[in-house]
Amino acid sequence: SAYRVLRRLGFDPPPIGVTASMVEALLRCPDLAPTTKSTYTFCLRGLLRHVRNPVAERKAVWKGPPWVATNRDWATVQEANGMLDAARDEVARVGIALLQCGLRDCEVLRAKVGDLQMGPNGWVLKVRGKFDKLRKVPLLDQTVVALVPVTHGAPPNAPLYKWGRSRLWNDVRRACEASGIRHLRPYDLRRGFAREYKRAFMAAGVDYLTVRDSLRVTMGHEHPDQTEYYIGSEAENAAVGMRVLSSAYAAAAKVAASTVGT
Repeated sequence: SAYRVLRRLGFDPPPIGVTASMVEALLRCPDLAPTTKSTYTFCLRGLLRHVRNPVAERKAVWKGPPWVATNRDWATVQEANGMLDAARDEVARVGIALLQCGLRDCEVLRAKVGDLQMGPNGWVLKVRGKFDKLRKVPLLDQTVVALVPVTHGAPPNAPLYKWGRSRLWNDVRRACEASGIRHLRPYDLRRGFAREYKRAFMAAGVDYLTVRDSLRVTMGHEHPDQTEYYIGSEAENAAVGMRVLSSAYAAAAKVAASTVGT
């Protein structure tokens, strides 16, 4: 995967010919999320070590810019639906409805009317993701309903969402305010989609690995670790653990109170 990214950046050397500047270009690539960069550099470094490329042992090359994961939120189904109902106009509804399907904000902006297709199981959107990779994303029923007013009679090259990135973020902010929910951002809807997707499928009896792999394809991830990051299982498990611990403390307090009373 990392080697494919190097090719997309304009480099195509054999592994023994990979230089420090090529690794630095990979680390600076703006199209890759921090977790994606970490995964790719780990794989690339392993490959370079295998072929005994000395760049693999130069620690300073692999550091990359410092980054700390902060402000990760996950929109719930109720919040996403509230935002959709509170959207200020038809175009805003389209943007929010597409984000509900797990699209990146840049993918919403690239989507055209001609990218919509009727598949055997319903409507899908042909999405152009990072590095113009194509994938098909099944659409939620409410997303299809939101698309009807803006696609009826529109030419194939017409955008589904006709404004830019700043307007999309503003539409999300306004919908949050209008629906009375906490402040959320477009990526919070994407993360929320991942978590709710996992919950729904596991509640239906599908095993976790199958859910994760299907979600990875839907979201356009190359590595399962990226999907794990979006699901945010560690944060969800920590919250569950704290609720269990709180119940244990409350039960212990009741026992102590009853003992004192006797």
